[in-house]
Amino acid sequence: MEGKPRTAVEFIASRAEKEPDDDALVEILDSNPWVFPAIQNLHPDWDVRDSTKNLQQALQKKSSSARIRALVVSLCEAGRKFELRRALELQNGRSPSPVYSAVATFSMIVGVIGVLMTLTADVAVGTDAAPQEFFGTRTLWLSIAHVGVIIILLASTSKISLVKKEDRDAEYIGTVAQLTKGWLGVWLLWLALYGWFTVAVLCKFRGFEIPGVLFWSVADLINIATGTAFFYLFLALQFPSVDTDRDKHRSRRYYHHRSVVLLVSLFVAGFSILGRIWTASVDSEPTIVGILGLFIQSSFVAVSMCYFFGRLDSHYLGTNLLTLAPLYAYAVIQMSWGSIGEDPQLSAPLLIFALVFKVYLYGLAFFWIWKGKLRKYLELAAEHYPQIQVERRDLEPASPSRP
Repeated sequence: MEGKPRTAVEFIASRAEKEPDDDALVEILDSNPWVFPAIQNLHPDWDVRDSTKNLQQALQKKSSSARIRALVVSLCEAGRKFELRRALELQNGRSPSPVYSAVATFSMIVGVIGVLMTLTADVAVGTDAAPQEFFGTRTLWLSIAHVGVIIILLASTSKISLVKKEDRDAEYIGTVAQLTKGWLGVWLLWLALYGWFTVAVLCKFRGFEIPGVLFWSVADLINIATGTAFFYLFLALQFPSVDTDRDKHRSRRYYHHRSVVLLVSLFVAGFSILGRIWTASVDSEPTIVGILGLFIQSSFVAVSMCYFFGRLDSHYLGTNLLTLAPLYAYAVIQMSWGSIGEDPQLSAPLLIFALVFKVYLYGLAFFWIWKGKLRKYLELAAEHYPQIQVERRDLEPASPSRP
């Protein structure tokens, strides 16, 4: 029985119900210390863990038995609400359906086959030069692997939520909605990118080759849109993005910076396409405009990812340098975007690393949501932001124009 979080909550609830004497209840809790780490470390509900922490602290401080009884009641109520929500979710079909399980299994099989076929591509297709091109077998299987894995992760995203049924804070709900849109946007754009790679390779195998300038222009636009989505996520975390009744202009800075990001992304997109067209017009010979366009585009996407990943460096999320190191490495390889089509030997390792880093990013986000850390991070950020702004204004030097 020991070590199971739900069993630990039931244990406390049953003892509180059977023992009317407050002092005796305190003795029971003191003699069963295993319940507290079991709930705090393993229980999936943040409110239950928070109530358990308060109860444990009260016991350590030798609070009154009446106070202990009240905290036990609060913990039991939080546990009851969690079980009720869980029952409603199962009743409403929130558990994985047979269709979802079938799609997830199929996608996982496709992804694994894609990686295996990529690693054994030389044996499978021989040693001809053609398969070593970007539009070859390796790119096809790796793209299919990306598509399969992304489908799984997108389907899993629909099963988790940061909003509870009892949430009434419009500011918090609005911020979560913005983050959800940005998060889904990133993954849908990645799905579109590798779907586009898959279509291009299949077309070439069928004898119809998409013009290079068209293929890379579309790929560039999707890549830049992904960078814009990362900036969108960063801004939603960096600035207050939802107006409140107390402050109708609370989101002004957020929308101002979002407009700037949109204008910059349009400039980057235009310059990148111009570089592609310019390079194609001189028989695909490298040009200053083409090289500069690729550099600006790669830098835009890499910087957007660094901004977002850096914003996740928070004590509330429990991150450290090792936790974020793979994500920063993912941002670094964005600078090799222009080399993917030019160096076929480099493209396969880069696409494999990109797939691994995508899974790591999703796993990290899922862990934060499951542990309740991301929810707590958003709540504390909204709570402390006004005080941070006051302290920042106090530290800023006075303007010379002011008296």
